[in-house]
Amino acid sequence: MTLEIFPCRLKGQVSLPPSKSQAHRALFLACLSGEESFLSPWEESKDLLATRTGLEALGGFIRVEDGGVRVRGPLAAKGENLPDPSSPLVIPLGESGTSLRFLIPQAMVMDRPVLFQGEGRLMDRPLEPYKTLFSAKGLLFERKREGLLVRGPLEAGDFSLSGDISSQFLSGLLLTLPRLKGRSSLTVIKPLVSAPYLRMTLTMMEDFGITFDLQDREDRVIFYVDGPQEARSHSLALEGDWSNGAGLAIFNDIGGRVDLPQPDPSSLQGDRDYPDFFRVLVHGPGRVDLEDHPDLGPLLFSLAALKGGGYFTGTGRLKDKESSRALGMKEELSKFGIAVHLGEDWVRVEAGSLHAPKEPISSHGDHRLVMALVPLLTLTGGVLEGEEAVDKSFPSYFEKLETLSLDYRRL
Repeated sequence: MTLEIFPCRLKGQVSLPPSKSQAHRALFLACLSGEESFLSPWEESKDLLATRTGLEALGGFIRVEDGGVRVRGPLAAKGENLPDPSSPLVIPLGESGTSLRFLIPQAMVMDRPVLFQGEGRLMDRPLEPYKTLFSAKGLLFERKREGLLVRGPLEAGDFSLSGDISSQFLSGLLLTLPRLKGRSSLTVIKPLVSAPYLRMTLTMMEDFGITFDLQDREDRVIFYVDGPQEARSHSLALEGDWSNGAGLAIFNDIGGRVDLPQPDPSSLQGDRDYPDFFRVLVHGPGRVDLEDHPDLGPLLFSLAALKGGGYFTGTGRLKDKESSRALGMKEELSKFGIAVHLGEDWVRVEAGSLHAPKEPISSHGDHRLVMALVPLLTLTGGVLEGEEAVDKSFPSYFEKLETLSLDYRRL
């Protein structure tokens, strides 16, 4: 879909959607219990719908109600009680990388084939750490034209992964090991990237009563998990989503007056630190390391474009998201008159003067680019193509902007 956005200053009070990162993990952990958990508040983005679809296919019970969602397990351990065990169980996941990486080891607990299917770039996103790990254990892990085909049964044992990959692989395994019969170990070779997301997984495991031990050594961390373990039921109040909240807070740094909650320093989310990055860039040119904060990258590039430029490190993994994010932002910022230079693991946004784009701005099918480009369009005016990409993580984004007096029309 296409929007024309007119110059405007946003103002008013707005609430945040619930944390998508917390919600993903809570759904998996609640499905480790045979008793009912209640998670609230709830806003079902396309990514969370993908996780719900996958867990329900594996035997979980999830019911969305006004204001929240009721969840219970247990997930099928053998798969016999699922439809037609002789043929692959097909699980469509849209474009959700988190859902795919969390669900793969869960599906491999069963001794039956599971075929994961995706849209957009999902099936092109890196999965080599799992392929190497599971193939070494003699398990099926095969990319096919129609999707990713896997088959267990995954058994308790010793696992090892590099810490410089996405933490989603580590979290996916840690959320699965409690289901296996026996003691397992997961060795993670340092350094760790996206460490805040791994800490969130571990903290939430403890909140749901899942026990583990760890040894933090100079060059590695080793986790020990006994199984099978059953999670305790939990009534969990989800935090507001600070990756998305940053996309609303930026309007305050470009002349708006948006009243929204402030991050709690004790929040589980690494992106709660966005105000620190904003302060660095507002007094730019600033320097920011995105190693642990890849979701903030496009938004911070836009802020740098407005505030005198910026230099960003730790950007290598941005190419493996819903779009190649650094390249996408380079293309779109050039339409505003801002030059961007890319390296293997760095991005430099040059200082410049924004002008109204003479051609449509593209979202590149990426929700983070939508939230990074709309603030610029409220200053210059212009046309945005592909605004529906924001539904992946923040389906109420434009509804909330309407309450803040966004001036736009659908074309």
